[in-house]
Amino acid sequence: MADYYPLIARAVTGLILNKEEKRLELYERARAALVARLSALDPPLDEISRTKERLALEEAFRRVEAAVVTAAEHGLSFSEFDRQAQIVDALGSLADALDQQSFGARMELTAAGVLRFVTTASPADQAVAADPIIRRMHADMRSRCAALNDRSTRLLRHAQWAGLVRAVEILSALLAPPVAETAARIGSIWCLTLCLRAYIERSEDARWHAHGMDEPSDAEVMRAVKDFVYVAGPWVRRFPGGRSLDSDVGTWTDSPGDVEPAATLLGRAERAGLLSGDDAEIISIALDASRGDSVPAGRARCWVSGTIGNIGIVLVQALVDLAKRKIGTAGSGFTGTAETAQAIENVVLSGRDELVKSLSPLAHGIEVDTLRDAFAKLAPATASG
Repeated sequence: MADYYPLIARAVTGLILNKEEKRLELYERARAALVARLSALDPPLDEISRTKERLALEEAFRRVEAAVVTAAEHGLSFSEFDRQAQIVDALGSLADALDQQSFGARMELTAAGVLRFVTTASPADQAVAADPIIRRMHADMRSRCAALNDRSTRLLRHAQWAGLVRAVEILSALLAPPVAETAARIGSIWCLTLCLRAYIERSEDARWHAHGMDEPSDAEVMRAVKDFVYVAGPWVRRFPGGRSLDSDVGTWTDSPGDVEPAATLLGRAERAGLLSGDDAEIISIALDASRGDSVPAGRARCWVSGTIGNIGIVLVQALVDLAKRKIGTAGSGFTGTAETAQAIENVVLSGRDELVKSLSPLAHGIEVDTLRDAFAKLAPATASG
């Protein structure tokens, strides 16, 4: 027995005038078409099966009429109501099953509709920040990073080292406040320190193998980078948040090697105005640092995959929350402006392929085909992602 609702809903959406008499005319045509189709079957269906098909069609009419009434109650056109209901039906179960992963940066969507890293330091991290030894190490790191920041501008003549230069600049800003405030961004500091390690390996590879893809970096600058990482690495790992990332990234074995889907999804979110500032730059730096075969580059790829997968999770959950609110099936969840809602919808629908690839390692217990089918049920985005 077929489900005729999607077909009838699509036909009603296409009516120039969605008036009751026009819908009734459409229903009559659908009845006649079904009778003709059933009559043409060879071998023919038995009477019980034909009756079930006709009743299924009538149920589709009933559901459409109920949806028309509900849409009007919420000030929506039927087409918009059906679209939002379609989102809830296709992605609702998936949104409930997805949990952000610890091997990437946890993400949140602000009331203003901006994605950002979750930065609240745990009580354990704050306790470490109060340690006098940690404070002295922080002061040493801050001075080393400031000096490195001055030197690293020498690398700007080579485009492939722009990520390293920017990593040092952001680290300088993150280390500038008192250590108690710095502890709240320990995840970002961990990531950028990892990226510096990946750049060190890239520089060594370029210097010794001369494969032509990268030019060796300035030797004096790289010595300063190594000196900074030598101090920063142990300091970051003194914090439970830093150790946790180190452990989770190190033990995660299913991180995809190809980060192109992640990079594409990141670009869509940035162009839609959903992600910007230092957090967006840190992800871009990690994408750049992940290019290569070194251990730090592989760990950076893992972190990027987890982080952009978490972005996808937040966007899917927000899209479902917004759709539920519009059709009156939920009273809580993310609330945002119409512009933000449209931006989220565009990114999710235009980035369906990238979302399937980014979410598949994170959606434990959900088959890739199930993910793909969920997104395939949705109509394409109405605007460019």
